[in-house]
Amino acid sequence: MKKEAFYDQTEENVNSIANIHILTQTGSDEKQPSTYHYHNCMEILIVQQGTVRILVNYILKELHAGDIIMLHNNLPHEVMNHSERYKLVIIHFPQNILPWETLKIPELHKEQCFIQNSECGYLFAAPQLTAKIIPLVRKIRCSNGFMRISHLFHLLHLLSESKAVGLLVNEMPNILKKQPGAGETSINRTFRFLYQHYTEEHSLEEIAEYANQNKAALCRSFKKVSGYTIFQYINRLRIDNACRLLKNTDQSITDIAYIVGYNTFSHFNSQFRRVMKLSPSQYRKGTDA
Repeated sequence: MKKEAFYDQTEENVNSIANIHILTQTGSDEKQPSTYHYHNCMEILIVQQGTVRILVNYILKELHAGDIIMLHNNLPHEVMNHSERYKLVIIHFPQNILPWETLKIPELHKEQCFIQNSECGYLFAAPQLTAKIIPLVRKIRCSNGFMRISHLFHLLHLLSESKAVGLLVNEMPNILKKQPGAGETSINRTFRFLYQHYTEEHSLEEIAEYANQNKAALCRSFKKVSGYTIFQYINRLRIDNACRLLKNTDQSITDIAYIVGYNTFSHFNSQFRRVMKLSPSQYRKGTDA
């Protein structure tokens, strides 16, 4: 099950200073790609309500209401799953938002660095910051010309000044690496292998051998980067795929359990309940536990 990022041209020619999409449980103002993709514009994703799991450069992150991520152009990503009640605000804006030469305008050096250093993605876990940004999003949608630019720059300024910021991934994705032919790190090889083979059974020895790293060292570095153990991560991928099949297909729950990699329905049921706090049938029906 090879999972390669495809180039999404939806926002290739951003037709305004900022294209804004609101995604909710009842629909969206414009359909967004549901597969692993990248594009050549910048993206800000705000979780206004609910919980969402997003895959960024093969690293799975769980975001909650109040979280914000900022993605550099060409950083591959996919929204894997979300809670029943959710609201996401997505902003796309041109990568050359600061076209001026930094050396000629020293006042913009800090801002230029903020944009350039987003190659690994930013994560802002600050509900108070989100509360300030949402009104700016409304102003951007209702404005044009200089005022639209002004509100977007104000939004970016708030992000650049935030102290509650961290990197989404610990290194540039392969697609952004400057050295031609640069090889994958052991961690990148591990994420790629797990994403492509999570429905199969593999021992830790097999995974470590593929990653070309000692088992203990791989486990430590994987947990540090992702926040999950290797087998917790596999389980997350399986459950996320199961959620998608439950919502978008009429396949039986038992069939779905085997499709995503579980050998028994009982094991699938227990793992699904542990992660989603619902049984598979309750999730499909959209009912509470």
